Amino acid sequence: AAIAAQARELVAWLESQRAQLVAKSGAEVWWRAVMQARVLAQLFEWHAAGDTRARVVVREGAMADNALRALEHYGPSARAVVWAHNAHIAGDREAEPPMMGVHLRTRLGADYRAIGSVLGGGAYQAWDAKTNGLKEFPIAPAAPGSLENTLAAAGRPIAILDLRALPASGVAAEWFRAFQVMRQFDGLFDDERPAGWASPRTIVARDYDALAFVAVGTVARKLP
Repeated sequence: AAIAAQARELVAWLESQRAQLVAKSGAEVWWRAVMQARVLAQLFEWHAAGDTRARVVVREGAMADNALRALEHYGPSARAVVWAHNAHIAGDREAEPPMMGVHLRTRLGADYRAIGSVLGGGAYQAWDAKTNGLKEFPIAPAAPGSLENTLAAAGRPIAILDLRALPASGVAAEWFRAFQVMRQFDGLFDDERPAGWASPRTIVARDYDALAFVAVGTVARKLP
């Protein structure tokens, strides 16, 4: 907490010296220095948080704040793609604690579009604690009736489903506005939860504006 306070003092000093520092190094260099100092403060605030919930509050708020500051910096016509785990981008206002997507939707309104990522099968890359490195993990077949299984039944290898265009009523509207099983993956692999965050029940039409579906995923490959 003490180091976090010192980092905030550094942010305040950089902001107070803006004119002199911009004249010496340029506006972009100054802005990046302030952002890096701010992220340093956020990191130590995260470490100082008392429990898991408090850390989530710090992290989600910090991610949203950093994205908004970047948009503000690059001007009113700027657009950005923020790539993150589905749980971070979801816009469920009832989520507890509130995630990054909730903060962004509150600030940006209809200008924020949450696009959920859905994998039908293939493989994903995650950090394996046993080998202490990145490893490729196969994706088990989706459970019958799950979101992935249902989307795969359409027979499209890649698709984007605009949930804003759902009809007001009918089978499709009711299905996407009800709780469905949506498989989640994250950056850490655990034998006890091989599908990352397992398969929470999610109302996709509430949490996301669209779904990006890939029937068979492949992992990222390192460049030479």
